Amino acid sequence: MIQRQSNERTLTTAEFAFMVAALTGGQACGTLLVVAMPTIAPVIAESFAVPAYMIGYLASLVYLGVLAGLSLGANLSLRWGACRTTQVGLTLQATGILLASTRSLALLAPAAVFIGFGYALLTPASSHLLLRYTPEIRRNMVFSLKQTGVPLGALGAALTAPGLALLFGWQGALWTFAAVVLGMVVAMQWRRRHWDEDRNPNVPLASNPFAALSLMWNIPALRRLSIVGGLLICSQMTMQNFTVTMLYEEMKIPLVQAGLILSIAQVGGVSGRLFWGWMADRTGDCLRALMLLATGLLVISITCATLGPSWPIAGLAVLFFLLGATGSGWHGAYLSETARLAPPGRVSVATSGSLLLNNISAMITPLVFASIYSVIHNYAYTFGVLVVPAALSLWLLWNSRHGSARPGSKMTS
Repeated sequence: MIQRQSNERTLTTAEFAFMVAALTGGQACGTLLVVAMPTIAPVIAESFAVPAYMIGYLASLVYLGVLAGLSLGANLSLRWGACRTTQVGLTLQATGILLASTRSLALLAPAAVFIGFGYALLTPASSHLLLRYTPEIRRNMVFSLKQTGVPLGALGAALTAPGLALLFGWQGALWTFAAVVLGMVVAMQWRRRHWDEDRNPNVPLASNPFAALSLMWNIPALRRLSIVGGLLICSQMTMQNFTVTMLYEEMKIPLVQAGLILSIAQVGGVSGRLFWGWMADRTGDCLRALMLLATGLLVISITCATLGPSWPIAGLAVLFFLLGATGSGWHGAYLSETARLAPPGRVSVATSGSLLLNNISAMITPLVFASIYSVIHNYAYTFGVLVVPAALSLWLLWNSRHGSARPGSKMTS
């Protein structure tokens, strides 16, 4: 039996496994909609008669929506329950993707904000629910397992979006994804009453937009961890939004094959999240695991600057697998540590505050990348700039572990 922290009721192993699977599936569906348009960016850009790299600006609008959702929606898991909040988030995302498919340039901005706002609700809600039922000894692994939904969703987009766009047009691809996500919303209703039994309708609907950020910033260990997350996410955003465009435009790789390379990177993300979560649990030292990850990311970022048409497909596959395993592999251990550092009963609020800092970086990264590319006109060199946030994250982790953390322990205040 799996028992939650309040000791009010227990879950059987099968019930716990279904809950983790449902939350992982919800995270995958949400990511599917975030990644869908960047995955087929050249086709969409051609339809709107704009350069493909400008999809990066649309990605920044998505993360503007994420920031709004994290700022205003931190209380929703407490008021509605984690399951209902997840359902609302997925529905908002599906609405956004359907708006984007109308081919109206005027609707692209609100569509992107809807997608981002809904996406912002998913992770704090799932953290709220998982912390109630997950034994501490398994926490890093379970959180990492749930967070594999992010690269799994991106993998689904990378494997299917190019083919669907060629068969049915890019609008048909987006309609298909919206239908899948709405199906997940319906499926989650089965256990909603049980999972949301701790909801409190007296909690204010909208939270103070600065409360979550303030809570995070006033806990030194959580503040340092959040800054590290904001640096590491630069690599994930670059990989997610510009890999296909780089391979298609600069290296002349066909769209479907470029999508396959991105899918290999997402497989790396799945593998990395499980591996780094296992390592953090195995060693009992989340900082050490993240330092090793940042070191690998630093080396890979330097290698990305050497990319060119002479690279063999096998070499690209290996490189992008490793980029996914590091640049997208840190989230599970990171979120587990965030939940551990949160004050009792305020996991969703602390997670929202931490993710706010991460997603400010996620919003800025595509803008910076597009701006750098517009000056140097070389995707490989622009990918190479990722060495800067990788090096900064490694320095900060080293400084935190050797300066203000207990030796051999996790990050502390």
